[in-house]
Amino acid sequence: MDRMRRQGWFVAVVLSAVVLSALVPGTLTAQARQMAAKRFMVTNLRSAERNLGQQAADAIRNSLEGEFPPRVVQVMSKQDINSTLEQSGYSTTEALSSADAKALANLIRADEYLEGTVSKTATGFRVEAKLVLARDNNVVEPLAIVDGARLNEIGDKVAREVREARRQVDDEAECYLAARQSKYADAIRRSRDVIKRLPKANMMRLCLLTTLQSMKQPTDSLLPVIDEILKTDSLNRVALTAASAAYKEKGDSTRYIRTLVTLVAGDPTNVTLLNRVVSDLGAYRRADVAAPIIRQAVQENPGDVNLTTTAWKVAFAAGNWKEAIGYGEEMVKLDTAAADTTFFTLLAKAFINDSQPAKAAEAFARGTAKFPQNVPLWLALGAQQRKAGQVQQSIESIRKALAIDPKAENAHLLIAQAFTEMQQPDSALSEVRVALTAGVDKAVLGPYSLSLANGAYRAANASKAREDWMRALKVAQFADSVAGAPAAKFLAGTAAFNIAIPALQEAGPAKDCDVARLSRDHFAIAEQMLPLGGSTSPQAAGQMLQFVNQYGPNATKMVEVFCKAAAPAPKTPPKKPGAR
Repeated sequence: MDRMRRQGWFVAVVLSAVVLSALVPGTLTAQARQMAAKRFMVTNLRSAERNLGQQAADAIRNSLEGEFPPRVVQVMSKQDINSTLEQSGYSTTEALSSADAKALANLIRADEYLEGTVSKTATGFRVEAKLVLARDNNVVEPLAIVDGARLNEIGDKVAREVREARRQVDDEAECYLAARQSKYADAIRRSRDVIKRLPKANMMRLCLLTTLQSMKQPTDSLLPVIDEILKTDSLNRVALTAASAAYKEKGDSTRYIRTLVTLVAGDPTNVTLLNRVVSDLGAYRRADVAAPIIRQAVQENPGDVNLTTTAWKVAFAAGNWKEAIGYGEEMVKLDTAAADTTFFTLLAKAFINDSQPAKAAEAFARGTAKFPQNVPLWLALGAQQRKAGQVQQSIESIRKALAIDPKAENAHLLIAQAFTEMQQPDSALSEVRVALTAGVDKAVLGPYSLSLANGAYRAANASKAREDWMRALKVAQFADSVAGAPAAKFLAGTAAFNIAIPALQEAGPAKDCDVARLSRDHFAIAEQMLPLGGSTSPQAAGQMLQFVNQYGPNATKMVEVFCKAAAPAPKTPPKKPGAR
């Protein structure tokens, strides 16, 4: 973050310098500057060895001063460079990032600059460097890798490489100008002439590429130029960006993704680029590729909320649940506004997938604490509490959702399910009745009502108790009134049958009128419901109907006999006076 702030300072000063150049009399015109000596900057090279990058830069700078006459190339002094760095709060011994190097070059009005790396070898040193245009740091010319026993030897070799690379600089400027003026034929002719004369002229190939792009030439005409650039500069941003667009257009997802990854590898501190690449990888469902890229970026840029937010999304998409949880918690620390209702829902989902149901319920509880009027969060909390075994708490949470919105979707159903798990089927049935009264769609309540009927049937079939069969019949009839499904009718008919047969067997010996009526009435229910629900289990329904047809009349006759006998004798009216 400090580096980004310092870079912002650089940009502000550069803009001020541009404004002053327009106001101060005697400022060089563009044509005069082109004729004047080119200002060349060498900054500290990157190195793993302490102070080696600074020493290598000093050696190269000294060699360049001897390689070019001052009227052709003016090498910026170390004193001028360090003075500007110190004023900007930068170290004078460390290497700059590519973005900072460009900003410094613009600030001290350099036209070109050199950046690269230096390392120790078994026989001395090695330098890998490139010539960069301050106008656009995407326009670069990679220099040949040089080795040497001493740094001054290295400096001389690099200076000669710079001289060779600079043979195209003036032509590149003319090509660039022609392209900007839409003189595309001139730009193409000049670039091809120089490439023919100087096969290593990478800058000219870049001008050719950008000219063809401006002309909106087809992809197939761009790719050969792109490939030539990448042969000598595999991390060139212009070529890689063009290549990614070309591969995307051609539908070559493998090369497209490979190019995106290479883009980030070449410019890992470019947060804007990184976010775009990661977003594209997500669109191609390649979060697995994006994950290590964003992971490294977050490590190198701690506290960057944009990167952390991207990391949260990528980890979630990739199914890296522990990482997603960590990034998510860090994200809302950096940006409290990010803790919205969606965040808590996704955080809970990450905990669920990470086999932490209690933590998931806790995440929903945090959400309801921050958004107490949010019905979906209360419902989600209730559902998760039930899954975590906190059944009574889940009912309380869902009741809170209903208090906010009496028509909260599935709320009554969730409560009913909780009662079922608490072995309170009557409470569950009552909740479904409440839901029906509240206007909840029967299409939602029907399947659950049928499940309650199945549960009541299983309980009755296990106990064989008449009261359990009576309850099973009651629940099945309710389910039929809600769902109207054949299965509910079959359950009602079966329950009635299992009440009628034992009652018939009991009524005969006892000559019990009430029990006989119970048998007759439930034979009638079975006779009505079994044909309507027979499609659920035709064989079973057919067998029960045979018994109904065979024994139902017996129950009716028993009622006639037992209930007549049980009826009290009619009272004899008193005789009238005088009657005989």
